[in-house]
Amino acid sequence: MNLIPLAKKYFLYFENKNIKSLKSLFGSEVKLRDWEINVQGFDNVVMQNMKIFENLGNFKLKIIDLAQSENIIFAEIEIILANNEIVKVLDKITFNKDSKIAEIKAFKG
Repeated sequence: MNLIPLAKKYFLYFENKNIKSLKSLFGSEVKLRDWEINVQGFDNVVMQNMKIFENLGNFKLKIIDLAQSENIIFAEIEIILANNEIVKVLDKITFNKDSKIAEIKAFKG
């Protein structure tokens, strides 16, 4: 199954801070880990996304590259902050058998 369109939706919803639509993509046991946080469970991941949006303020997200290997999407992205600082990120997004996001691992740099 081609998961790239779902990954593009995820990044669009993330950039637009659209929590309601993000929720529709998450599996019930979703996990989120980055260079600062490590949370598990639907409610915890949703809450953490809300905190991320508050901390980032206004930002833009640019997809540099997307690749798929079985049920995993690898995404190279740039987050452009309001002060024009660019944060380079590599995301590894794992989808479950129902095409819901099971895990997001984000690596800075």
